Amino acid sequence: MPRTTIDQVNIYTMTGSKVLQLNVETVSPTVDVSNLASGVYYIQLYSGKNVALKKFVKD
Repeated sequence: MPRTTIDQVNIYTMTGSKVLQLNVETVSPTVDVSNLASGVYYIQLYSGKNVALKKFVKD
């Protein structure tokens, strides 16, 4: 099964403010979140017409 290319990555705060946007166009993007404050965020991944939204915690 071929791996899916991620086109864009967005990171949002819990209140919906966008704090990071990357146009990556790769299969396994690396996202540096070291400059984000500790807290809970949402990461949104775009791949073609597909969109995934996941919550993550940054310590």
